[in-house]
Amino acid sequence: NYYMIILLRILFVILIIILVLILILLVLLLYPFKYKLLLTYDKDSTVKLNIKYIIFRLKGFLSFKPKFKYELKLWRNYLLNSENDKKEKKKDNSIAKTDFIENKDIENEIVESKDTVKKLFKSAKNLEKKIDNKESYTKEEIENCVSESNNFIDQFKNIIPSKKISAIKKIVNEVLYSLNVIKPNYCKISINYESTDPYTVGTVCAIAAPFYAILGDGISLKTSVKKDNICGNILICGRPMLVRLIKPIFKIIFDKEIKSAFK
Repeated sequence: NYYMIILLRILFVILIIILVLILILLVLLLYPFKYKLLLTYDKDSTVKLNIKYIIFRLKGFLSFKPKFKYELKLWRNYLLNSENDKKEKKKDNSIAKTDFIENKDIENEIVESKDTVKKLFKSAKNLEKKIDNKESYTKEEIENCVSESNNFIDQFKNIIPSKKISAIKKIVNEVLYSLNVIKPNYCKISINYESTDPYTVGTVCAIAAPFYAILGDGISLKTSVKKDNICGNILICGRPMLVRLIKPIFKIIFDKEIKSAFK
């Protein structure tokens, strides 16, 4: 009886732990994460991203002017920083070192295919001139042009196999579904347009009028007849739930065609 009581207590504790883990998982999946994207166009064109999910906060910053800069940090810790990345050595971005291609000699095939394209273009041009000028052309010239076309198509097939094209289509479909899940539920466009020409200012107001009917309070346009200047920003906010992203993620991970194409 003593051992049975101990065993029941252990099972009870394990059951409690399992229930707590399930509860945490449900909270993580059903609790929406908030994101805010701010695009600013002015003297310092910037993009700011702010994601908040329960206790996690991710901030990103991208600047285009006066020079290109970027940073990404989780709480106060930098994950990416343009200043630190400049100090690192440049990576080799050769496509021959990616998993997308079939073999490591693919770059040679691409270089060789340039000559094939030139020959194909030249043959097609000569054939076209003879047809336009109603000149006689031999059967060998046509066969030569067709064979060069087939040769180029075969080389292209070696670069991107058909099974990978089919897998890419599936991935694109799931990515589009995911984008529909995380689409924003709030968008605000603010534009400040200044011009020394009153006619141009009036034309801009006339163009923007239909957008007021569509977006309502989602668009704000301020105009003035002063110096030539244009600036503005776009604010995008959303609150998607992670549970809706499980379906596309599982489809991409466990799809047999995708796994066989990229293994």
